[in-house]
Amino acid sequence: MLDIVKDNIASGIVSRPYIKNIDELPPPARYLMNMDFYLRTKDRLPQTYLYFVPPDTKTASILTSRGCPHRCIFCHNTWRGIPFRLHSAERIISEIEQLISSYGIRALFFVDDNLFADVPRLRKLCELIKINRFNIIWGANARVDNIDIETLKVAKQAGCRQVTFGFESGSQRILDVLNKGTTVEQNRKAVKLCNRAGIIPQGTVMIGNPTETIEDIRATQEFIRKSKIESLGVCIATPYPGTDLWKWCVENRLIPQILDWGDFTYRKVAIPVCNTLPGEEIMKLFYETTGIAFHIKFSHFLRGELKHPLGMLSKAARGIMHPLKILKLISRLRI
Repeated sequence: MLDIVKDNIASGIVSRPYIKNIDELPPPARYLMNMDFYLRTKDRLPQTYLYFVPPDTKTASILTSRGCPHRCIFCHNTWRGIPFRLHSAERIISEIEQLISSYGIRALFFVDDNLFADVPRLRKLCELIKINRFNIIWGANARVDNIDIETLKVAKQAGCRQVTFGFESGSQRILDVLNKGTTVEQNRKAVKLCNRAGIIPQGTVMIGNPTETIEDIRATQEFIRKSKIESLGVCIATPYPGTDLWKWCVENRLIPQILDWGDFTYRKVAIPVCNTLPGEEIMKLFYETTGIAFHIKFSHFLRGELKHPLGMLSKAARGIMHPLKILKLISRLRI
């Protein structure tokens, strides 16, 4: 073991064999951070993905697993083949209890790639949240093929208010290229199930994928228009070192000799992954798709605000007080 560590230090990379039982890990040393700053993220960045969080609500994040059992080509979890491991429901409850008692949190986001991967564990977690009478609301990420209406209802009763999905595409061909292991119909069904359970369906799609055509992107746009998604983020397919997508780019000699890592934001063509459309066309379609997603988000927002006119007037007043934030948002969306 010591030799392995020494070799890694010499190469500039410090690593060790993975920990099988992650319940042995201590909770994050949050006391070393300026927690009050991070607990107020939603108030500083109201346009963030935490749509379920009301204003002036202390919000924390929590990670309850390592790795992923799936092999999407763009995901960091394909790196090194590290196996999927989970904290026990009891361990999660202990950390939530600490967040409530030490920091007074009232909202929580599970940053796991798929909190719903182990349904029995999730149901036990929900049961323990209710038994402990935690007065919190929460959101989580999930795969569209890992949910059902019964589990969503259990989650809703335990405080779940939002589920975020990686829809990726409205084209089945592209989903297969990405090795997503899901279908467009499952994407549609996931949105319907969340709406039926009274949970906000939120998610992301990617454009500029390998071999993608304009027709594939139009299919994604059609999926966005026809699905009752509360909010949607649009990303440009971006390869990161260690992923299968990066390896594909290496094999196809797409990696430039000089990289500006500041371009790896999902909002630029950092590397020309799409070998069927020029970068300029990808950017044009990106802004077009973002505009469609923004229109849907604004429509949902307006319908919700009309139910609470006093709240809408208050937010409008805040907008007048901070016009630069509004102009910045409009500029980013190119509308």
